[in-house]
Amino acid sequence: MRDMTETYKTIAFTPSVDSDMKRDNANINGECAMGAMLKYGSEGARAFNLDDVIPEKFAKAHEDGRLYVHDLDFYTLTETCCQIDARKLLAKGFYTGHGFIRPPSNIKTAANLACIIIQSNQNDQHKQNCALA
Repeated sequence: MRDMTETYKTIAFTPSVDSDMKRDNANINGECAMGAMLKYGSEGARAFNLDDVIPEKFAKAHEDGRLYVHDLDFYTLTETCCQIDARKLLAKGFYTGHGFIRPPSNIKTAANLACIIIQSNQNDQHKQNCALA
């Protein structure tokens, strides 16, 4: 098991300007309390996934830079970078669970639906934001 003490010291005591770790996600402000808390959890999850979840040969390859495990901190929690198939939805419509949305019949409706698809894609991700002070 990794000793996370130095990692947590960096999160707690190093300004973001001096820490690549605190700047590795542009959507997180590592200087605010919730951003720092997210980094504590993120770094702990990365260590757990490398030590206890991912097969050793792949974890070693990741650490050596021969393999990149995207969003390693979310490895056991969710799929990442999922996408809604906009072509399918625009061509065939879709069922929301509460009703059916028919395919758009004009460009304005298609553009509005495309905006909803983009927003839904974003919501499906695990993005956390912290307001800048």
